[in-house]
Amino acid sequence: QAVEPWTRELAERESQYRSVFEATSDGLFINNLETGRLMEVNEAAARMHGYTLEEFRQLQPSQFIHPDYYRTFEEYLDTVRRGEEYRAHAVDIRKDGSQFHVEVLGTSFTYAGNRHSLAVVRHVTEQVEAQQLLEQRVEERTRELSMLLDVSRTATSTLELDSVLNVILDRLRLLF
Repeated sequence: QAVEPWTRELAERESQYRSVFEATSDGLFINNLETGRLMEVNEAAARMHGYTLEEFRQLQPSQFIHPDYYRTFEEYLDTVRRGEEYRAHAVDIRKDGSQFHVEVLGTSFTYAGNRHSLAVVRHVTEQVEAQQLLEQRVEERTRELSMLLDVSRTATSTLELDSVLNVILDRLRLLF
């Protein structure tokens, strides 16, 4: 018996979508929009969290989302339920208990005939740490410049060399 062309085309498209789902290096999560239950996940998500795909498929979000970010997950579901796109940073937990930063992009889509959420989760710990280091350096530089400004104001307000040198030494002690 011949297979209908549209059936063959549908099977081919499904195979292509599955291939994309598995090939991406970002974690992909499909959640039930009503319950939040994890319905499907790709290999990259499991690997990112230190699990095998089979192990990770047995988990639910509360088992790999850091407790401080449970509310973020609820906001994600609420936003996607309203039909809006969602973007946030969060912290997830690996199988070994270590924590890492993630960026979450979410939207709604149809899966198995019903509305679900699709989250693209990217590991961004390196970017977060680089940003924190940059902010720390800016804070240090600002403190140094404030100290120099204070010294220059003091130096211009008095002509007594001993006073100026004492102020400069005091400020340098505070700085270092």
